[in-house]
Amino acid sequence: MRPVATLVTALGLLWAGPAAADRALPFTPAIDRLDNGLTVVTVKTSTPGIVAYYTVVRTGSRDEVEKGRSGYAHFFEHMMFRGTEATSPEQYNAVVQALGADGNAYTTDDYTAYYLVTPKRGLEAVIGLEADRFQHLKYAEEAFRTEAGAVLGEYNNSASDPREKMWEAGAALAFKAHTYGHTVIGYKADIEAMPDGFAYARDFFRRHYTPDNSTVLVIGDVDHAEVMRLVRAAYGAWTGKADAVEVPVEPPQTARRAQHIDWPSPSPPLVSVGWRVPGLSAATVDSAAIDVLLELAVGETSPLYKRLVLDEQRVEKLTHGADWKRRDPWILSVDAVLRDATERDAIVAAIQGELDRAARGEIDADRLAAIRSNLRYARLMALDTPGDVGGYLAEIIGLSGDVEDAERMLEGYAQVTAADVARVAKAHFAAPQQIEISLTGTSAEGAK
Repeated sequence: MRPVATLVTALGLLWAGPAAADRALPFTPAIDRLDNGLTVVTVKTSTPGIVAYYTVVRTGSRDEVEKGRSGYAHFFEHMMFRGTEATSPEQYNAVVQALGADGNAYTTDDYTAYYLVTPKRGLEAVIGLEADRFQHLKYAEEAFRTEAGAVLGEYNNSASDPREKMWEAGAALAFKAHTYGHTVIGYKADIEAMPDGFAYARDFFRRHYTPDNSTVLVIGDVDHAEVMRLVRAAYGAWTGKADAVEVPVEPPQTARRAQHIDWPSPSPPLVSVGWRVPGLSAATVDSAAIDVLLELAVGETSPLYKRLVLDEQRVEKLTHGADWKRRDPWILSVDAVLRDATERDAIVAAIQGELDRAARGEIDADRLAAIRSNLRYARLMALDTPGDVGGYLAEIIGLSGDVEDAERMLEGYAQVTAADVARVAKAHFAAPQQIEISLTGTSAEGAK
C-alpha cells in the first residue's frame, strides 16, 4: 500500500501541510460554526491562487413530504440564480465572469450544492455574492412562472431517455411510503402545477434555506482565520431555523417486485435489478463493505463481467450503482444492456448467483485485498483539484452532516473483511429482495 504522500505527489496535488500520519485523507479540515448555526469548513492546499467555494444545503427531494409538491428542492436550484434586491442576475453573472470564475449547482435526493471555483483574489467578492443570495433571494411571480416552465421543459427532455423512464419507474416501484418514490425533478403532474405554487415556494425557501441547515466549504489557497473573518461579516446576520421534516419510513419489502416497460422507440433491451441497502453510515464498515461486494460480484475485474461481457458477449454493458449512498435506505442497482431480450432472466439469475456466492463466504482473498486498496486509492486519486475535494466533502456533508465522515469512509475500506462482505450480502442482497425494471424498444434487437 502506497503512503499518502507518495500518492499525492504522483497526482500532482501538493497539500499545504502534512496530514496526521494515521489519516487516510492527505488533509485535515478546519471546522467552525457561527452563532446562527452556519457550519464553515476550510481545507488548505498549495494550489496557488485557486479557491473552490461550496454551499451545501441539506435539503433535497427527500424533504418534499407534502402531497403534490415534489420537485421544489430542484426548482430552487434554478431560482437561486434569479437575483436579489442588491444584485440582479445580470450583475451576478458579470462579477463571476470578470473574476474568471466558474460556477454551477446541482440537486440530489438528499441535498443541494452550489459552487464557484475562483481565483483567490475573488474570494471576498464571492463570499459577498453568495451570502447576499442565500439571505436575500428575491424574485417576482412572473420570474417564478417562467422558471417553472423551464423545469417542465427539462422534465420533458429527460422523458425521451429510456433509462430515465426506468429510473422513475424503479423509484415508484421500490418506495410506497418514503419520498424517494419520486425522482429529484419530481412528478410530472406536480411540475405542471408548479406555476401556481408561488406562495408555497416562498415558504419552502423559508423552511429549508437556513444557516443551521447549511455548510460553507472553502478549499484551496485559503487561510482559515481569514475565511472566518469574511464569513462572519457576510453571514452573521442570517437568521432562521430549519423546520423538522418527518420523512415516512418505508415498510420492509417481503417479496420480489418487477415491472416491464415497452418503449415506443428503438432501444436495446435493458434490465436493472436492485436491492434495498441501508443509508450511509461511517460508524460501521457496512457502507464500505457494500462497495467492496459490488466490485467483487459485478465489477470490471469480476469473473462474471469477464464471462458475460468479454467472453460470451451476451451483455454489451454491465454497470452498478456506484452512487448508491443516501441518507436513508435506498435501492442499489446493477444495470445491463443485453444483446438478446430473451436472456433477461438468465442474466439476472447470473448476477444474483454471484451475490449468493459472496453471502455464502465464497470470496477470493487476493481479489478482496486488491479491491479494498483500489477503492481507497481511487477515491484519493480523484481529489486532484480544489473543486474535486469540494465535491467529495459536499456529498459527505449532505448525507451525514459530518465532514469527518469522509475520513471514516476511507478508513473503512482498509477494515473490511471477508466476513463483513458475506454479512452485508446475506442481509441485503437475497433474491426475494430484488426490484427489477426491464425495458425493450421497437428495434429488432429490442423485440420481446
